[in-house]
Amino acid sequence: MLLFYLKPNKNESLTGLFYRTAKENLMDNLGWIKDNFSVFSEYRLNENNINWGHPDTVEDVSKFLKIDLEAANKMTFTFFMDLHDLKVDNNKNKIKCPWFLYQTTKVCPECLKEDPYHRMDWSFTYSTICSKHKVFLQDKCTSCNRDFSIKTVVNDKCICGKSISTSISDTVNDPLVLEYQTEIDKFFLYDNTVNINDWVSNSNVFYNSLEFFATWIPQTIDCEDILTVEDIKYSGNAIARTRLKKTKTLMQAIPLYIHSFKILKEWPTQFYEYIDSVENGDDSNKIRIFIDVLNKFTGTSLEPIYSEFMNYILKKQLYINNPDHFISLKQASIITKLKEDTIKKSDFFQLYECTFKGIGFYFVNKNAIQEWLFRYNETISKEELRKIWGTSPKSTFNILSNNVLKPAINIQIGSVQKWEIPKSAIETFFIKLEEKTSEVNGAKILLNEAFQWIGVQHSYIIIKAMLAGILPFQLDKGKLGNTVISKDILFKIIRRIILESANRNGKIPIKDVTFLLGVKKQDIEYWINTNRLDAKNNIDITYNSFSNFQSKYFTTFELSMISKISSKSILTKYSNGKIAAVSGPRFNDGERILFTKKALMNL
Repeated sequence: MLLFYLKPNKNESLTGLFYRTAKENLMDNLGWIKDNFSVFSEYRLNENNINWGHPDTVEDVSKFLKIDLEAANKMTFTFFMDLHDLKVDNNKNKIKCPWFLYQTTKVCPECLKEDPYHRMDWSFTYSTICSKHKVFLQDKCTSCNRDFSIKTVVNDKCICGKSISTSISDTVNDPLVLEYQTEIDKFFLYDNTVNINDWVSNSNVFYNSLEFFATWIPQTIDCEDILTVEDIKYSGNAIARTRLKKTKTLMQAIPLYIHSFKILKEWPTQFYEYIDSVENGDDSNKIRIFIDVLNKFTGTSLEPIYSEFMNYILKKQLYINNPDHFISLKQASIITKLKEDTIKKSDFFQLYECTFKGIGFYFVNKNAIQEWLFRYNETISKEELRKIWGTSPKSTFNILSNNVLKPAINIQIGSVQKWEIPKSAIETFFIKLEEKTSEVNGAKILLNEAFQWIGVQHSYIIIKAMLAGILPFQLDKGKLGNTVISKDILFKIIRRIILESANRNGKIPIKDVTFLLGVKKQDIEYWINTNRLDAKNNIDITYNSFSNFQSKYFTTFELSMISKISSKSILTKYSNGKIAAVSGPRFNDGERILFTKKALMNL
């Protein structure tokens, strides 16, 4: 098929070798070699698949050119992208990949004059000069201004007929440009180390950082503020929407990449100068998108850019001289695993707020984060606590809401309550209860039943009384809700608290009156209608009318609690005529029996 076969040159691309072989085989049109390949492989070759490392294509080309497959793979763009962990989404058109030019290439005429083959680094997006000859690369014909392709470079002839190797390139004198290219050249030397600041330590971070800054510099600052390199000024029009154009010219790329390199090299001083220029920019929408992109860097290798931007905000906007003592709300969210809105609404964290270009930023002191992690590293939710205790949702919420289980913390997100309850607090709580558990004499009631009896709004009072040792109880270590407590003493405790509150406020809630009297709400309503009680509204009874009621009457429940005689026995004595009532069904006066105060003496 071919008369002559060639060995690859140093840093030669596989596509370049493909067309150089055509030239060596005296093909007037280098494209004819694709016809030879079609006969060999039985399919029509897409030449872009060669350097872009399509597995089947590379294998067939290596066989066609009679070179080792491993060597052929090392001559592709994808090999070096994999080497430096630079990603390409194969589900998308590779033309969107920023790392290499897709169809076009740059060229050093001096190198081409010495040895006419295509060097890999000429297709590398970030190459701007030839380090050997210290001249700028060229990406367009000096005669017709057409782009170069690998085929025209190997042929040393533009489509217009101009010899590429006879073009004159501009000499480079700027030390920054030379230093930049030295780092770029390492890409093809199997060297992924980069040491230009304290956080850019490998090629992956370096090129992702370069691309980020080169993309956003022209979108966020005035063209006049972009670095001029060897009299080359940024000409604009290198952006498509918010992406750096693949088709940008070398003259557009040089100022952007060298400016980006300077920011990274003189970090963070040049970065701060850049952000100063951003602050003076007038495209608020682009700046907002830029900050949104920065926010996505948290948890990635580019997080130092985000962190330094936050340091800038702290220093320049909040005038904080020790930014290392603070972290952004977003970083705090990641560390604590709390939502940003949750942290904002929490009383635990003190937030420091400022704005940049109309965008709000929040910061948290690192000490507060450490304190949070110390306290809340291992927590459970209210729902999990309820299952452990065996208590109802309302009772559990009431206990937590009244700070019985410190340092449990309640955070509200919209209408939803989120609880963070340290496991250590639960362990301490049970230890304290174990110290107070004792025998229970007299009438008994389960804790869960007690919550419902006195009203779940008073659930926390029971727990506090148990912890204080004034309410006898027998602790159930399996389920707190099954703990047995003294019903008599509980009634006295709750009655005293309710009446003290009523005396202060001049009113008593109807639901508390039903508890104290041991009756139903409909009984209270009847006594209101018969003027025995005075309702302040549909919720409360006046304290004076309740006190007057208490001075005249006993309910069956009250007599039972005072005398320690069961309600059933009291009703039997009433039926037998041993005690008298003044109200009730026999008198056609309500459904509930009322006794005078003298009834207690007759029991």
